[in-house]
Amino acid sequence: MKETIVLETTRLLLRPITLDDNAYILAQLNDPGWLQFIGDRNIRSLEEARTYIADKILAHIEKTGQQTFFVIVRKDDAEKKIVGQCGLFEREGLDKKDLGFAFLEDYCGNGYGSEAATAVLAYAEKKLAITDICAITAEENIPSQKLLNKLGMTYKETITLPNIDGLCMYYEL
Repeated sequence: MKETIVLETTRLLLRPITLDDNAYILAQLNDPGWLQFIGDRNIRSLEEARTYIADKILAHIEKTGQQTFFVIVRKDDAEKKIVGQCGLFEREGLDKKDLGFAFLEDYCGNGYGSEAATAVLAYAEKKLAITDICAITAEENIPSQKLLNKLGMTYKETITLPNIDGLCMYYEL
């Protein structure tokens, strides 16, 4: 049986995504912040969200052999509703693991991003020996830029990447 990796912070639990998390994925991919800063993935139904999880997220985990993507729940929420996601990704055009995070609009601005990303970065370094990490964000996404700076990442340059519209601000740890 495969070990289920759960990361824990003061206020959050980060756990692997499952196909049953499709309602969260449907909500996240249609959240105003996601649409503005990341882009429309044209996911409009629970079944499309389930396919997205299988084809994009679980397939990536299977390909790399590393659990590097987590959904986030608040410890104090009895229903354990997912409020966001955080993980490391292999992205075309980048030679380092890309730190990514997103939260549903109602949960932004509470420090969850910093807490979750710190846990993912520590896990990557200690358990997976991954230290060569970068991040990208849209030029207009000031909250993400502030978070990346808080995490100790340094802005290096503005780049273009395959399959991403517009310019990306590129950061390194």
